[in-house]
Amino acid sequence: MPEKGEDGDEGDENDRGSSSSSTSPRSTLQAINQMQGLRKSLIATQNLQETLASINRMQREVAEPVRQMEQTAEELTDTVRGVEQMRENVVEPIRELQRTVDATTQPFADLQQTVSAIQSARAFTQAYNQQWEAIRETLEELREGIRIAVEEQLRLEMPWDYESIEPDPAAKAAAENWVSQFLEEFEEVDDEYFERLTSRVEDGLDDFQDEPDRPYAAIHIFISMQDALLWWLCYQDDDITTEETNEIDLPKYGTEEKQTALRDHYQAYFGVEEGDPARISDFKWDCFWAHRHAIMHGDLYATYDMNIATTALLFFALTAHSVLHVIEEYDEAGEDIPSIMDEIEQTEQDIESEDVDPAEALGTFAALQSTDDD
Repeated sequence: MPEKGEDGDEGDENDRGSSSSSTSPRSTLQAINQMQGLRKSLIATQNLQETLASINRMQREVAEPVRQMEQTAEELTDTVRGVEQMRENVVEPIRELQRTVDATTQPFADLQQTVSAIQSARAFTQAYNQQWEAIRETLEELREGIRIAVEEQLRLEMPWDYESIEPDPAAKAAAENWVSQFLEEFEEVDDEYFERLTSRVEDGLDDFQDEPDRPYAAIHIFISMQDALLWWLCYQDDDITTEETNEIDLPKYGTEEKQTALRDHYQAYFGVEEGDPARISDFKWDCFWAHRHAIMHGDLYATYDMNIATTALLFFALTAHSVLHVIEEYDEAGEDIPSIMDEIEQTEQDIESEDVDPAEALGTFAALQSTDDD
């Protein structure tokens, strides 16, 4: 390697002179372009700085109004809260007042409902009363029709003038219904005398319903059982006496005593024969009694038809109702009804030991047999 010396320094100077002298026009143009670009950059930078400064000025100018607007918004919000609080302070008393008004007006509302209910009930009652009035009038007409039919059925001609006819349907239906009703009532009476009677009457009612063309048993049973009731009416009435007795001193009541007992104790069931001082008229009673006598004694004028059977049921039913009324009076007074059964049982024992004719010893009514004592 050559040593550095004067030759070396000269070489360096030559090299730098060679580099300067060798610069080309192209390089110069590039340098100029670079300078222009740098200038533009400086200009752009300067513009950007001015823009930023302008923006900063605008922000400073706008910041104050925005702050004022935000402050205004906060004040407005506070104002709204204040208004809402005021509204709540006003509304709550109004609510309390409304609740007070509701509490005060509720009884009136309830009262109005009650009034409305009463008005509705009154309207219903009025309509019901109108309907009931129509029903009552209909029932009264029906009752009156039955009463008239029964009273006509009780009217018979004397046996020698009697002509067999069919009974009135209404009277026949009433006779069956009444007998069934009074049978149930007699079953509640605690007395063996009436127990025997009801057993016989049940048989008679069955025959009446099952043998409409030949009601022989029904006629005999209801005639004799009515007699048994009449005998009891006489027996319990201290004002009715008779001098006649059978062999064991049981009273034997005749037609006059029985008729008196029925008149004194008669209760006009369903209004039948009501208001007549003599109750059942002598003519009706005498005609029926004449038929009874002819039937029980086998008279040639005796008639066994459904018309006579129906009349026999009706006389029994009307007598039964009167007897039941007397029994009720004893119950209301707290007294036992007069009973003949002890005497009858003693008589039955005497009959067995002495071989006495039962019909002669007991009589028709006490033994509940179907023979006449007249």
